Amino acid sequence: MGKIKPFKISILMISIIFLLSGMTFAQEEIDIIDEQISKLDFSQVEELLNSMNRDVEEFIPEFTIDNLINLIKNKDINYSFKSFFAGVFNYFFKEVIANSQLLAKLIILAVLLAILQNLQSAFEKDNISKLAYSVCYLILIGIIVNSFTIALSLGKQAINDMVNFLHAILPLLLSLLVALGGFASAAVFHPIILMTISGVGTLIRDILLPLIFLSSILTIVDNITDAYKVSRMSGLLREISIGLLGFFLSIFLGVMIIQGAGAAVADGVSVRTAKFATKNFFPIVGGIFADAIDMVIGCSLLLKNSIGIFGAIVVFLICIFPVIKIISIMVIYKIASALVEPLGENKIVKCLNDVGNSLTMIFVCVSAVAMMLFIAITIIIGAGNVMVMMR
Repeated sequence: MGKIKPFKISILMISIIFLLSGMTFAQEEIDIIDEQISKLDFSQVEELLNSMNRDVEEFIPEFTIDNLINLIKNKDINYSFKSFFAGVFNYFFKEVIANSQLLAKLIILAVLLAILQNLQSAFEKDNISKLAYSVCYLILIGIIVNSFTIALSLGKQAINDMVNFLHAILPLLLSLLVALGGFASAAVFHPIILMTISGVGTLIRDILLPLIFLSSILTIVDNITDAYKVSRMSGLLREISIGLLGFFLSIFLGVMIIQGAGAAVADGVSVRTAKFATKNFFPIVGGIFADAIDMVIGCSLLLKNSIGIFGAIVVFLICIFPVIKIISIMVIYKIASALVEPLGENKIVKCLNDVGNSLTMIFVCVSAVAMMLFIAITIIIGAGNVMVMMR
């Protein structure tokens, strides 16, 4: 029995030492994360979040930097997604109610135009009915242009907000990527992401969206009179817009994936080589130093991934409400063209349907920019993970 007791005491002491060392490492990890958070500049991100919260505070709970801190420290973002989705549904319902008035106006004007068109057919020299027809058509054009301009401005604003958010969050992600040892990745990603997303976002906002607007105007002109036919020109502009958008996205994806993967592997090998050299040339101190580097890298990886997830959520929040409004207007025009078709006014039906197609293009452009941001954030997160795996 006397021999067993010292053995038990030894096991107990070893267990206590491991427990205390685990607690020490856990505390050190928390301290490292707190120190890294204190050194990051969230001012630009916070400013953009405050602006976004002011715009949507009526519908969804506030989304702040505190949610990011909770995600990092507690692995829980502490945000009511149930309230968020309920707010999004309420916003969608509000837009449906608001745009039902637009639908009513479009249908009433279409009915009046159909009646006036029949009167013109019955009385060939009835100038009053022709004048009334022209006035009604001008009112219809005014309504279409007004609603389309609203959708266009929403699309431009959403693209601006997403690009500005990229400029705010990219330095945070890349600084943490450098903390992981990803010097090559940061050097590659910083110019590529800024140039491609900012450049493509600007081109979409300043070239593609105006082209879509011009295409819609030509569609309206084409349906006003038979004297000037510009349907081919309108279709050409729409096809150019689609082709340019596909080209921009292909270039972005190709460059990001090829350059990003190569840089991540290079960084991983560099870190692994540095750790190997440190441990072998300085056996005792080098091993401790390598373990300390591992802890800092692990904390930086956790922080970077948390900020990446946070950034993806913010991108979604930025674009969801403009997209809902654009989709609701688009659906109204599609429904209106379907309901007006039995009246026999083919010009109006074609006009409403083409405007709906143009609104779909605005939605696609906004979604494309959002997708690029999602991909950029995901690739940065993936590059850090690959680099840590390679070390």
